[in-house]
Amino acid sequence: MHVAVLLADCAGTLEVSNRIELRGRETENPPAAAGTSAAASLPNPGVDLLDVPTVHLELKQHSWDTTMGYTAFAIIPDLETGQPIPQILQTASIGEVWHDRTIRIGIFESGQYGGENSAYLSSPSSPVTSASLTPGAPAPVTGTPGVQALANPATLHFGSSRTDLTSQVTVSRRWVETNLIEYAVQGGTDAASRAILPVVYGPRAEATVRYSASRIDAAETSVSGAHSDSTSGACFPALINPLPAGSICEPTGDTLQATETWRHHFTRQSEAWLGAGPAVVAARLRPSSAYEDAVYPAVLAGFQYKRSVEHVRTVLRFDAQIAPLVDVRSGIVDDRAQGILTLQVPLRDVNVLGGLSATRSVASLLSQPVSAVRGSVEVEVKLDPELSVGAGVRYAWQEQTGFGAFSSGLAFIQATFHGTDIRF
Repeated sequence: MHVAVLLADCAGTLEVSNRIELRGRETENPPAAAGTSAAASLPNPGVDLLDVPTVHLELKQHSWDTTMGYTAFAIIPDLETGQPIPQILQTASIGEVWHDRTIRIGIFESGQYGGENSAYLSSPSSPVTSASLTPGAPAPVTGTPGVQALANPATLHFGSSRTDLTSQVTVSRRWVETNLIEYAVQGGTDAASRAILPVVYGPRAEATVRYSASRIDAAETSVSGAHSDSTSGACFPALINPLPAGSICEPTGDTLQATETWRHHFTRQSEAWLGAGPAVVAARLRPSSAYEDAVYPAVLAGFQYKRSVEHVRTVLRFDAQIAPLVDVRSGIVDDRAQGILTLQVPLRDVNVLGGLSATRSVASLLSQPVSAVRGSVEVEVKLDPELSVGAGVRYAWQEQTGFGAFSSGLAFIQATFHGTDIRF
């Protein structure tokens, strides 16, 4: 009875879909000596079969918004061998936002668990983020997603968790203040997997004050800080000053960054931003080592065009930054330049999707510079409301002295089945 009364006050949408993908893949592995013994060669070329079921639920009340999602990235790799070993990576998320006319408070949790191999370029749906449930909130500045290099192409047991607590206070017509407190952990869930991908964990906090000078111009002042720890294990092979064979490392890093950013709206659908400030880094490889520190310039820039017409969304977004980033393969803080371009263009019943990202170390206290590029293009045709088909390519490449070069490319065809949206 009480549940029925609560649901009666809700407006909700339930979306269900399932994507099936057949792909041909070619992978070039780094030498085993450059990484770990797990960097065994994969069959080349390889043929993979992929299934990605997705469930997404949104509930809206007068003062509450709730979002829940689940995705399973299930793959049967290397069908041509006749002895494929299936693996599955599951992603679940939940977010809750309370709001009134001037205040929004949200809490978000997302997690992943299962098997993962970087050579398969897995890309399950992104978990819910604070920005996706905060309409009208400024786009993240220092929170721009990082372009991470891929771990050695070996199947490992992986897990991750991320918890966000957010708030937004509209102080006046011109002043808005936002806060983020976050705790994240990710890495291998057993000893063999942690030898490839250690557990990296720690908190992060950010505070931003936005002043709207006019309808088209705004200034943002942001301060963020983060701490990261990593489980102990064999030292990363790409250290600037290699340690004796068999040495154990346990990296720790602290960053503090402040930026001043200007935003300009060209139209209601498009805006650009540019910011700069200092970033302070202190890091060490293991508890017995002394901290090394440095001050780096942080530079942020971007452009976004976003338009929605009857649930059909056109998006063009570019993010660029130079800022410290924790390398999840090692737990070592690295100062990197990076850029991320995303594109979604609907043309009647045809949808074009693309993405391109690149990163390069600018300076590093502890590890050799890394370069990485990743891209994808897909064309999808909507045959009817319940079925769409498409084809595309994905590619990733990276190189780092001491670690080796790694690349993986694949071409695919796919069919996506959309269930009828349930609205209540």
